Amino acid sequence: MPWSVQAGIAAAFLGLVLLLPGAAAEPPADAFCVITIQPLDDFRIVRVVVDQETNLTQREELFPVVDADGDGAIIPREKDQFRHATAQVHPDTTSLGVKDIRLDSLEAQSQPPIRALHAATWREVGHTFHQRNYTTPPIIMAPVDLETQEVREFRFAWEQPAGTLDRVMLVGGNQSMPPMPRPTPTAQPVIEYVVIRAPQGWRVQEVSGSSYDGPFFQRHDAQVVDVPAFDTKLPYTILFQRAPDIPTVHTVTVTKTVTKGSPDPSTGNPPATSPGPAPALVAALALAAASLRRRE
Repeated sequence: MPWSVQAGIAAAFLGLVLLLPGAAAEPPADAFCVITIQPLDDFRIVRVVVDQETNLTQREELFPVVDADGDGAIIPREKDQFRHATAQVHPDTTSLGVKDIRLDSLEAQSQPPIRALHAATWREVGHTFHQRNYTTPPIIMAPVDLETQEVREFRFAWEQPAGTLDRVMLVGGNQSMPPMPRPTPTAQPVIEYVVIRAPQGWRVQEVSGSSYDGPFFQRHDAQVVDVPAFDTKLPYTILFQRAPDIPTVHTVTVTKTVTKGSPDPSTGNPPATSPGPAPALVAALALAAASLRRRE
């Protein structure tokens, strides 16, 4: 068979492979349940945002609930109404079960981690497209685009003054259950892709917990850490440490106030001013005057 014919057959086969569904394609943007853990306000607030995995049937059922006026378009005002309608306050955060978290300053080893004063939870329209150049459209016209998140916001009170903490350990998951390998499920599991964001001026140092293959321990030194296949229902800890101080450059602005005389009555213009004597000339005149006084 001539070489040109062989090349043509190879090119046609390659084109067919590239057209096959799923060939060398990345997973869809919503294939992961992204969980974002982000302390705020010097660890007085910890916010956890969890993507909710819903199928098309569930989104079709939810669409008329969020679309309050029934015009077929979910606008930002209706998203806000949905968020407020689903908000709940939890005075006792233990009611959240494995979703509860605690914090430990690691300064007093004999004291257990502190619990939050209270927590607030709500659902909102959105999805975390981590490291992807895509965002949820501001106006949703079809149920397929109606993705939701669960937000959990914990508020803590520290005995230490603000700005004095150097290390904080976040403790979560079911602490009564030791980390252990999980059996291989028969169905496709929801992959929990956890994104840990340290507060400004802090770094993520250590992460320990369980993946779908068993326990793990990781060391880091970064403000944002990604942990794929992280099972946050089992016990886990995240160690944050304050970053070394960075010298700050201060800019000083000097303001010079100039007092002007009265305007010229004949013209109404400010009086003409002449530049003052140069500093060198002033110094020379002062020296001459001192010399004359010594001769006298």
